[in-house]
Amino acid sequence: MSRRTGSRAGSGRTRFLGAAGARGAEHGPARFGQGLRGILVWGLIALAAPPARAEISIEAHLDRTEVALGQQATLTVTINGSGDPGRPELPELPDFRVFSAGTSRNFSFVNGRMASATVYTYLLAPKREGTFTIPPVAVTDGNTRTTSRPLTLSVGAALATPPGSGPPAAGAPPPVGGAPPARSRRSATTDARAIFLTAAVDPVEVYVGQQVTLTVRFYQGVRILERPDYRAPAATGFWVENLPGQRTYYTQVEGRQYHVEELRTALFPTAAGELEIGPATVHCVLESNPFQDPFSLFGSFARGEPRSVESAPIKIKARALPAEGRPADWSGAVGKFTIAARLDPPQVKVGEATTLIVLLTGQGNIRSVGDPRLPEVPGLRTFDSGSTIEDQREGGTFGGVKKLTQVLVAEASGQYPIPAIDYPVFRPDLGHYEVVRTQPLTLAVLEGGDGGAVLASGSGPRPVAPQSGPDLRFIRLGDPGLSRARGALWLDPRFWLLQIVPAIGFAVALWVARHRERVEVDLGYARDRRAAREARKRLKAAREHQGRGDARAFYADVSQALVGYVGDRLNVPTPSLTADELRLKLAGRGVNEALISDLVRCLERCDRGRFAAEGTGGEREVLAMAESLMQALPRAGL
Repeated sequence: MSRRTGSRAGSGRTRFLGAAGARGAEHGPARFGQGLRGILVWGLIALAAPPARAEISIEAHLDRTEVALGQQATLTVTINGSGDPGRPELPELPDFRVFSAGTSRNFSFVNGRMASATVYTYLLAPKREGTFTIPPVAVTDGNTRTTSRPLTLSVGAALATPPGSGPPAAGAPPPVGGAPPARSRRSATTDARAIFLTAAVDPVEVYVGQQVTLTVRFYQGVRILERPDYRAPAATGFWVENLPGQRTYYTQVEGRQYHVEELRTALFPTAAGELEIGPATVHCVLESNPFQDPFSLFGSFARGEPRSVESAPIKIKARALPAEGRPADWSGAVGKFTIAARLDPPQVKVGEATTLIVLLTGQGNIRSVGDPRLPEVPGLRTFDSGSTIEDQREGGTFGGVKKLTQVLVAEASGQYPIPAIDYPVFRPDLGHYEVVRTQPLTLAVLEGGDGGAVLASGSGPRPVAPQSGPDLRFIRLGDPGLSRARGALWLDPRFWLLQIVPAIGFAVALWVARHRERVEVDLGYARDRRAAREARKRLKAAREHQGRGDARAFYADVSQALVGYVGDRLNVPTPSLTADELRLKLAGRGVNEALISDLVRCLERCDRGRFAAEGTGGEREVLAMAESLMQALPRAGL
């Protein structure tokens, strides 16, 4: 019925336009002007008239009422009506992991009226057994709020691990550390061996501050229609550093070929005890079987099969560092480190400055170690110049170089011995503390300097340039008797403003409609549009945590605001944005190196504030730096 009605309306419109064209041939220019004015008038009426709201209804249903732990249920929310109420409001579901599985929209014409139905699909993965009530799903249209009926889902005991979802067999890279097999949340009617996820650690028993390498492998036995959505595991109690060099290769598991993506992460325990690394999760859409999904034969119309898999959680035992043999000046260094020092230059004149450069190099959490204690030399004035850190992520280990500089100035000539600098380190491979030290140095100071010109530079009163001429410049006023003559109407800007208002209104309405449609279908565009708004919300939360004195939450919010903003603007997964990836991607967008370095430095300060035993006390400075970066990055090309 709806198809026949639409056909008659379309044919009638075609005949009407044909008749109008015949008459227009007789009165061309005049008819054209009248038609243009008519379009503008009807555009104004359409913009001024309030849109008619159709009744909105919402329905929610589950594809099943019983699942096993490790499986997933599909929640489908359908919103009927011709309005645009927006996305549904899901209730709190603490007993489930919820994944969005896409949105579709259907239009129909019934008795000359257009109706639409928007379908939102979600995957529910239960966390425990039991019978759960899913509260009503709501949608708001203007001042009207509509809800669906509640649903019930029973979760039973987990099924046996499916073939192929465990650790790789012979021919695949062996998981390190003997991680338990992955769990796959799947439907009982789908291919359980299509994809699976494993996670392993090395080693499983460490000292506090010692590196643990987490390796996550994603096995793909079928083609994936969209880029997988990877969610890194929760690592409470660890300092986390991503390792570069993501590997991809092919292997066989139980006679089936898989494409494998391997991701490694360096974890450093921050407290003693039994710690848990949560499950890693991947959500993706698999290519459908053409016999099960006939739309897969038509390319872009293929619906695919949403699937989520997760690895098993892993337990780590972190031992406390021994108190026996611990030096009194130990500052938290755990790993293999060396220390070296040099003078640049080693010989100066009286009043000139030299720089003492100390380099701490090695493998370990270079960001959390304390600074070496620099010596005080009688006869030398010292000025600290701060420190810099350059991390190194090579060969599956995290380390780097920490550089400290100190300016030395001698007020008299002579030889000034600088003693060796001791730095205590705990060696987890040996199980005890050791002290690394620099070679002693000697600074030679000669006569003939300028008596402290270096120290005086940039200080003291500056000469004032002499002034010439009067200090004030008077404004010359015009003749008050002059006035502007009234010209022709078409020369008045207000005339043209009234002419273009309808066209601007029509263009704005068209842009809004296309913007809404693009936000629904283009994930990258949607992330880019909401990037600044989400970042501002996180910075607002950071200010609230700062007011409550919660330093760790403050630094976490600032870090999430910056990394989330860059990830949304670049449309890349936030967990993959390491410092190296940030530098590479921002440099590719033309952002200058100085601004990139400021961003990385701000994130490093956030990391220190989040994972240090105490807050750094620089919350106000970090917040100001983050707000400045948020203003500078868009202007720099991001």
